[in-house]
Amino acid sequence: MTNVDATDDIRFEVPKEDVAQDLCQLLESPHSYVEMTDNAWSVHAVPGVDPMALAALLRRVEAWVAERAVPVRFQLDGRWYVMESGEATWALERPETAGSLLGHPDAAH
Repeated sequence: MTNVDATDDIRFEVPKEDVAQDLCQLLESPHSYVEMTDNAWSVHAVPGVDPMALAALLRRVEAWVAERAVPVRFQLDGRWYVMESGEATWALERPETAGSLLGHPDAAH
């Protein structure tokens, strides 16, 4: 099970600002915020040190993704993941080790 430090946050990327604002509201955390990063809207959340809090947060986001039918990329422990239609589908390697991630602003060209 993943241990999350109190200073660790999860970064969720979504395509539009209004979607990011909706996701931030869903997280209901005073530590969540929205910003524009890497040509995507990012929502940062701090789940706390309890691994069950992380699991609950990811389940809430998974249900929201299924309801909204919007894909969400998220970064946790330095790795990228994608949620699509309520299902975590794969982990992406970091761009410097992956060679090229087509269409991603961090992709090595």
